[in-house]
Amino acid sequence: MMCTPAVFADSATGWLIKTDSVRSSTVILLALVAVGVLAGALYQVGVIGFVLGIVGAVIRGGIRAGFRVWEQTLAWASWPVFLAVQLALLAVGVWLAGAAPVVSVGCALAALGLGLAAVLAYMFIDVERYEVARGYKALHDPLKGQKLAGELARYGHRLGVPLLGAAGVGMIGGFALLNLGLFHLLGPRWYTPPGDGVTYTDFVASVLVHLLSVVDLLNLADTHHLMRVAVARPAPGLPAALLAGFKSFFTLVLLQQIFASVRKGRLLSETIADFWSPHEPIHERARAALPQYGAGALDPLLLSLRTSDALTREQRDQLPRVLATIGPAAIPALAYHLNDANEHVRAVAVAALGRLRATAVFPRVAELVRDPSDIVRLSAAEALGEAGGVTAAPDRRRRAGRFRFRL
Repeated sequence: MMCTPAVFADSATGWLIKTDSVRSSTVILLALVAVGVLAGALYQVGVIGFVLGIVGAVIRGGIRAGFRVWEQTLAWASWPVFLAVQLALLAVGVWLAGAAPVVSVGCALAALGLGLAAVLAYMFIDVERYEVARGYKALHDPLKGQKLAGELARYGHRLGVPLLGAAGVGMIGGFALLNLGLFHLLGPRWYTPPGDGVTYTDFVASVLVHLLSVVDLLNLADTHHLMRVAVARPAPGLPAALLAGFKSFFTLVLLQQIFASVRKGRLLSETIADFWSPHEPIHERARAALPQYGAGALDPLLLSLRTSDALTREQRDQLPRVLATIGPAAIPALAYHLNDANEHVRAVAVAALGRLRATAVFPRVAELVRDPSDIVRLSAAEALGEAGGVTAAPDRRRRAGRFRFRL
């Protein structure tokens, strides 16, 4: 007698899959295996690669388009001005939500659009920062094989973390305002309010609760009678889809920033390792890229002196020049390393301060003229001589050349 599989639906129940005689966990595992096999087949025939290529091109084009929109409309605004514009749009929208919900929706869309353009512009500049860090581009004087990072040099000071935070505030507030305006237009068909009265804060709280993924915690507290917290919930269909898309966008941006932070730390360590490379092209690219990291590269670069097995005359001469290229922001960290236990770290720090003409710390530099290390004493004397506009005596330079860095 033939047995009909219990996983198929029957007309009485209407379920696509029945788990009366087949465990749910087995069905789930079989489904995952089927998905994996299908994905492997699609990868082998090139479908996944083709789709990922299209998606990547669309994302890159969207980021570039967002940057161009920001460049044409918002490049003039610093982050406090941008935040003030966003808050003004939100204030007008909330004020008119009850009397003119269409205007409120328009203000919400404007805040969302401005925030989206700023976020995409930040991502565009962040990609260029990555290319500068890897040595593919430079802010000035490109080497062979490099390009000029013109957008980063022009807008990098504006597109920082404060602007990204202001954009996030505007987008969260704008999405909450959009739902408030549409609720006044459509009523419970759009959102289920948490109580009798509906306010803007209800929708802000709803957005934050879903973004932070604490809905399950609220349900758990309600189930165990610890606390009853009600938030505005989207109706099935388009409202729920919009909320899911908004949450996915924020998740992707957050992950992108986390990966960018990890990537930046890894690239800095690789660039420092490349600086000590005996191969001239690799060393030159690293030397040009290190100042782009700013003062954050100073401590790891100086500490790498303790672990390097060899230091050429060119590297010894170039290292203070690289540190000085960072600019006055490097002075506090260089002054701190004047007391380092390693004589070579002290010598490089003194030489870099001399190139920076950091007269504020020259009293401490003068004390190093009596340092036990010959290299540090010579570096301190040359630094003081550069501050006075004179060069070290020729015989002093000849004596300095006889000292070798023994690392």
